[in-house]
Amino acid sequence: MVEYINRFLEHPDNATRNHIVELFGTPMVLKISQTSGNRVTKLRILYQEQLKTCAKFVRFFEMRDDRGKPIYYLFFATNHRLGHVKMKEAFWKVDPSSGITFSDSTDPNQLVLFDIDQTFGLSKDLMNKFGSSIQITSNVRMYVEDETPFTVSQMKNALNQLEEDGKITVEQLKLDSTKRKKNTYPDTSIIRFS
Repeated sequence: MVEYINRFLEHPDNATRNHIVELFGTPMVLKISQTSGNRVTKLRILYQEQLKTCAKFVRFFEMRDDRGKPIYYLFFATNHRLGHVKMKEAFWKVDPSSGITFSDSTDPNQLVLFDIDQTFGLSKDLMNKFGSSIQITSNVRMYVEDETPFTVSQMKNALNQLEEDGKITVEQLKLDSTKRKKNTYPDTSIIRFS
């Protein structure tokens, strides 16, 4: 409940402030009130960093009110890869434009005029990470699953776009010497990043 935490960060009652410190697991949370900038974002980042001390994978989902103001964050923390992947997929189903936000102002019955395609952002990220290298698709998949907010289906779209643009080439034979089907990216495919 980030809005309440932000409001009571400077509460005169020591017990109230101590509850906030206990929630965050560090007295550093009280110093946020003395800094400039967006306190709500700083609270989210600190909580996320604290969760990372005990979980390998940490994701957040921002819940906003009908005016678009953050009300609270749902955090997901795990050391299990598959749980992390499934949670990201669920986030993207709720928010197909960014995978991290839901607003009370969103009408679930209203048609979306523009479906935002995240392929470009992920394509750029993959080129920055793997540029001028040869990779097996499973390495790319593990990077996308573990270190980005994106899903495997988005990875396949990004790889397809990169291949169409000539920024990657995919070997016709996979590691097991079987032929690769066009526009598919099984884990044993060999990808050459330009």
